[in-house]
Amino acid sequence: ARAPAGARGNDYAATATIARQSSGRRMLAAFDPANASSVPGIPTLVVHRIGAIAHLNWSVADTGNSPIAGFQILRGTTPGNETFLAQVDANARSYDDLTASNPTKTYYYEVVAQNAVGTSCSNNEVAAPYMGDSCPGLAIHRNDPAHPESAPVQNGANTNLAIDYISVAEPTANLPGGGTGNLVFRMKVTDLATVPPNSRWRIVWDSYAAGTYTAGNELFYVGMRSGASGPPTFEYGTVGDAGVPAVLVLSETKKGNALAASNYQADGTITIVVPKSAIGNPAVGDLLGAMGGKTFTSDAGAAGNYQRSTALIDHTHVKGVTDNSFPATAYLMRETSHITDNHAPLATIAANPTYGNPGMTVTISGNGADTADGDVMGGIRYHFGDGTPDVTKSCGAFPTPNITCFTTTHAYANPGFFTASVVAIDSCGIESPPVTVQIHVNAPPVANAGADFAIDENTSGMLSGALSSDPDNDALSYAWTQTAGPASS
Repeated sequence: ARAPAGARGNDYAATATIARQSSGRRMLAAFDPANASSVPGIPTLVVHRIGAIAHLNWSVADTGNSPIAGFQILRGTTPGNETFLAQVDANARSYDDLTASNPTKTYYYEVVAQNAVGTSCSNNEVAAPYMGDSCPGLAIHRNDPAHPESAPVQNGANTNLAIDYISVAEPTANLPGGGTGNLVFRMKVTDLATVPPNSRWRIVWDSYAAGTYTAGNELFYVGMRSGASGPPTFEYGTVGDAGVPAVLVLSETKKGNALAASNYQADGTITIVVPKSAIGNPAVGDLLGAMGGKTFTSDAGAAGNYQRSTALIDHTHVKGVTDNSFPATAYLMRETSHITDNHAPLATIAANPTYGNPGMTVTISGNGADTADGDVMGGIRYHFGDGTPDVTKSCGAFPTPNITCFTTTHAYANPGFFTASVVAIDSCGIESPPVTVQIHVNAPPVANAGADFAIDENTSGMLSGALSSDPDNDALSYAWTQTAGPASS
């Protein structure tokens, strides 16, 4: 459903098929339906959301013995409340939703088939939560925070081995570890303020290319390892059957050290950067399939290279080499141009109010869209035009996006005409051209009552404010007040 023809790898999405006749004449005439045709069957829908784009693919079910006329795409932000999004023709089998841009929302999709009789049932709803994108990292699997499958990390125990999620990134060259030659893997555990000794943090995936490095092995791994003392190290290698009779035990074969950009943070984020050439040179469209995270501790001797299911402290979904989740967790390699020629986003700006007196507070809204690459916004930079410093607000990243980045406020203390601007920065660190809005802070007029003059009592004199002026050339009105002397009229 996702990989192009000729791609290498396995996403383990193939499942058993049960065939059932739902329209047309039956084997026995007595059971033929009254009408020769009926509404279509329900399309099978798969949704793969990357950044700000949701990629929909579907298959055609039973036509109802009447040609398919088209498909309706429905979308909602709560289950069961989808509304019309788009209409596509009968030959369509895919659709890209370029407006799935809010990283704080889960989008829900349905695809409805249409023929001359009517429409299929709309009960093929698929949820598409935000899982990041391939620059900062696309989450492959996210564990339930309660870790229900891992007794050793429940109730707050072993937080430094409790896996929150794993992700894969293909960052652009301007980001740490980025460039066309590298892949960046991340494992987030709950906490790494203390690194336990003799422990391992592993991300493993299936690849036949592993056999070209170590005969018989069909998996690669990357990860961090701690010894009895000293700082942890970062490595990559292959995984295969350990050859233990009657027991499924996998054995690691280290092939090299990860690149120097690899690191860990006290918040539990482990980053491993490896060259693609070290892990089979996966090409555009290839799949890194059945990817899973595993943690082990109390390593000793040869067991320090074993991946034994009974020794797992925590894991995502892979025990041994079996992928027991659906949809299966696979990473699809992005096109090279996304890394080498990433497109700049297009920014938008709005301000309110745009006119007022000194001291007025203006709310400036900035946003951006990158429909060419599907990247979400990583940050917004605000320039106020009055000599005060720019403000750059982070939009966060999976799993904690921050949509407050899209607005800021600023107080304009002095009068004048100011050009405020916004630059949108996508998740790959690529900046948009600036977009601007004019802010007019009103300057007070300058009153001029003219020169002093004397007149006789009980005679009239002409008072003139014609020499008054306004720095902004605004129209003026006048109010005269006597400040001293006998009353006059």
